Amino acid sequence: MALAKWIRRYTDLVATKAGLASALQSSDTAHEALRAHFYERMSPVLGELIRAAGIRPDVSAADILHAVALLSHAVPGEGPGYGRHLVDVFIDGLRPAPEAIIRTTPATA
Repeated sequence: MALAKWIRRYTDLVATKAGLASALQSSDTAHEALRAHFYERMSPVLGELIRAAGIRPDVSAADILHAVALLSHAVPGEGPGYGRHLVDVFIDGLRPAPEAIIRTTPATA
């Protein structure tokens, strides 16, 4: 699926740029312009990929961009293969589930 390929490539990009994943998730106002730049340019393309892929209806472009930023952080004691494994788990979770278990709002811990 083209969406999965895009997610993997984007995750590799974000993971290789020191500090980019943190900046995209930061609440620091110094990073607002960078975050807006990425989201404004990525969201339309990502939206098309989402529609073409037929993934879960409760997943937005912003959800995927946030997830990629979070998944791009290095995990202490694990190599880059572990991050790719987590991305594959995330991609598997995008497949449509029976309607009864899809949340309409994000879960809270």
